[in-house]
Amino acid sequence: MSKKIFQDIITKAVGSVHEEVSVDGNKGRVSNRPRRGVGNKFLVSVSLIVLGAVVVLALFLLFSSSFSRVSLKVTTSRKVFDLNDKITLNKNGMNGDIKYDIMKLEDLESTKVSITGSKRVQRNAIGVVTIYNYGKTVQRLVIGTRVETNDGKIYKIQKAILVPSNKLGTGSVDVAVRAEQAGDNYNIPPSDFILPGLKGGTKFDLIRAKSHKNIIGGFVGEIKTVSPADLQKARQQLREVITQKLTKNAILQVPKGFILYSDSMFLSFTDNVIDNSALVDSTEGQASLTMSGALSSIIIDQNELRNYLVSKTIPDLNKNVKVILLGLEKLDFHVLNKEKVVLGGDQSIKADISGSIRIIWDFDDIMLKDKLVGIKKSNYQDVFRQFSSIEKAEAVFSPSWALYFPNDPQRITIDKGF
Repeated sequence: MSKKIFQDIITKAVGSVHEEVSVDGNKGRVSNRPRRGVGNKFLVSVSLIVLGAVVVLALFLLFSSSFSRVSLKVTTSRKVFDLNDKITLNKNGMNGDIKYDIMKLEDLESTKVSITGSKRVQRNAIGVVTIYNYGKTVQRLVIGTRVETNDGKIYKIQKAILVPSNKLGTGSVDVAVRAEQAGDNYNIPPSDFILPGLKGGTKFDLIRAKSHKNIIGGFVGEIKTVSPADLQKARQQLREVITQKLTKNAILQVPKGFILYSDSMFLSFTDNVIDNSALVDSTEGQASLTMSGALSSIIIDQNELRNYLVSKTIPDLNKNVKVILLGLEKLDFHVLNKEKVVLGGDQSIKADISGSIRIIWDFDDIMLKDKLVGIKKSNYQDVFRQFSSIEKAEAVFSPSWALYFPNDPQRITIDKGF
C-alpha cells in the first residue's frame, strides 16, 4: 500500500465537509460559497420586528394623544389707568347716568343707664311714612305737610321732598313724620294716610301715604331722668355697635353684580330719649336706653360702572372686544353734598371717584378651545396668533409625549391669570 503524505490527509478531511459530488459520482472541487437563504431570512425578521415596533409606538402615541390633557396659561394685553373723575348716579339710569339701587338694613340695641332724678314731659310720636305718587308729574311737598289716618290723627313730614312721578312705575319716597300732638294715643301700627291739604284738587287721589312700621314714642307724664353725660356716653356706645353691625351685614349682603362703597351708606338712629335727658323705662334704679339704627346703602350696578369707566379710559375700544376691570371695589368713592341727598327719587346723585384700575383684554375661551381641538402639538402657537388680545401662551401636555391636542375640549383647561 502506498503511503499518504500529510497534505493529502488534510485536503481530504476538509473536502469531506465541503466537497461537491457530480452526477456521475466524481468528486468535484471544494466550494467556499455560504449556504443560500440564511442571511435573507434574518434581515426580513429584523425588518418585521422594527416595523411592528414603529406601528405599536405610533398607535401608542395616537392613543395617548386622544386621552391627553392640556393646561394653557394665557397672558393677554393689560393696562393700568389712574382715575380721577366725577360720576352721576340715578335710580332709573336715566339720561346716561349710572344706575344704582338701594339696600336697607336695620338693627336694634339697648343698654342700661343710671337714674338721677325725674321730670314731667310731653313727647310726640315719630315714625316714617312712604309717600306714593300715582300721577304723571313730580309732586313737591313742603316741610310740615300733613298726612292723616282714617280716624283723624295728624302727622307732619319733617323735611321738604320731591315725590317722583310714575313714568317708570309708581314713584315713591320715604320721609320722617312727627305727630301733631303729644301722647301715647299717637303711637300707632302700620297705617294708610291721605294728604288733607290736597282735598278738592285733582292730585288728592294720586298722592297717598302709608307707614310700614309702628309710629312710636308718644308720651305725656312723669319719667325718670339720667345725667346728660351718662346719656351721651351710652348713646355713643350704641351708635358704634349698631354702625359696626349694619356695615358688616351690608358688605355681606351686597347682591351679585352690584358694588358697595363705604361712603354710599346712609345711617340714621332713633331712641327712646325724651328731652335729651330722660328715658321712659326704668327698673331697679336704672333706665333702659333703646336705640334702633337704619342703614340705607347706594349699591351701584357693576356693569353700568364698568361700561362708564371703559368709555372714559378707552373711548376707541371696539364694542365687540371684551375687557375685564380689576380694582373697582378699591376705588375711593365720595358722595357730594351727602346731607342733601334723598334716596329713591328722581334726584341724581353726584360723587367723586378716584384711584387705579387695571384693564385686561379678554378673549372667547370656548372659541379658542374649539380651534385647538385635535391639532398637532407643534402648530398651537399659530392658533393663538388669531386672537389679537393674547400676548403670550404656554401649553403643558399630560402626558408630555402627546403629539396632538385632545379631541374633547373639556380636556383643555385655560388659566387667564385674573
